[in-house]
Amino acid sequence: MIKQDGYNPSIEMLGFVLNMVDRTTVARNVEGMLRENFGDKVFRTFIPRTVRVEEAVHQSKPVHVCFPNHKAAFAFRNLKEELLERLGYEREG
Repeated sequence: MIKQDGYNPSIEMLGFVLNMVDRTTVARNVEGMLRENFGDKVFRTFIPRTVRVEEAVHQSKPVHVCFPNHKAAFAFRNLKEELLERLGYEREG
């Protein structure tokens, strides 16, 4: 875990989640720099920027409820599994 200097030094970060990621050259460069500087502290899973996520937000529902087979829903499920793994929980089912 990464210790933070600042207002609350007792807070430890588990890692960084790339969110609203598009596949532009700029986004790939930023992702590369983050992975180069922070290594495995950057989650493997990223959340893509999609219209479906925005539509789910407008419906006040999670994307996996509105669009269960969409790539963003799969990404959130993968992120959940990766998060549980980092916290030391066994993989579900």
